[in-house]
Amino acid sequence: MLVVASGQRTDRAFRCIPGWTIETIPCECLRHHNLWAYTVVVIASWTNDVVLASSNHKLSDYVNKGGILICLGCQCNEAQWIPFCNWSRKEAVAPSWDNSSEDYSKIFLGVDTSLLQFHEFYGHGTLEPPTNAKILATGDGRPMLVVVDKDVKGAALITTIDPDFHAYAGIRILDKTNEQEKMREARRFIENIFRWAAWKFDQQHSVPSYVFRRMVGSFNFRLLYMLFALILWPLSFGISVKYLMGKYDMWVAIPGVASVVGLAIMITDKFIERKRMTQA
Repeated sequence: MLVVASGQRTDRAFRCIPGWTIETIPCECLRHHNLWAYTVVVIASWTNDVVLASSNHKLSDYVNKGGILICLGCQCNEAQWIPFCNWSRKEAVAPSWDNSSEDYSKIFLGVDTSLLQFHEFYGHGTLEPPTNAKILATGDGRPMLVVVDKDVKGAALITTIDPDFHAYAGIRILDKTNEQEKMREARRFIENIFRWAAWKFDQQHSVPSYVFRRMVGSFNFRLLYMLFALILWPLSFGISVKYLMGKYDMWVAIPGVASVVGLAIMITDKFIERKRMTQA
């Protein structure tokens, strides 16, 4: 799982979830990062919306072709970045919950929704989703948690509620009654969202285009390595037969060199990716 965040404020909330290997990157690296190495991508609360706006199409493409995307605490104070949805500054005060879908039963299993109010309001603004989205929670009739899984090969959970922040940062309201209970409920809510993501992935993992993209990644050095190995291996074999007159050890040596060079390309690719992360 990949977590995209601004700083490390929400990192702790994700790393305490059992059964997941978490990699966290700053949002500045998202634009050049290969999403197809991950089954699930999470955009954490309070991530810089201006930076995210440059990756809007990349996130949409990830979901369209089979990826599972989770966007928490969505806000667009300076730039509209949320895939499939527009954002409105109108706050949700009086929430209602639609428990008619199987998605709801996965996401809110054992969760006391009354304890998800971390402010005087629920969530940070509201959403304007597509007409085919599943609306699981509204505030004053305006959506604040939606699931997009129609006309796409993956799925996206998008919400203005920010449980990842409040799971450890506490409650920012004057009345801190049941603060510890609310923090525990926020953690339970996050765990359920991750279980939902695993369930959704199990439904989508056989999508051919997604499996292919996970095998080769995006069109970067990984694909170059595969082409390099496939072309040079038989070519070097033919050269050995024609020109080396039975020196059979070269049948292994030349393809071996090709493999080493290809592996070096992959390692270089990884190094460049890490370099971008440290410079961001």
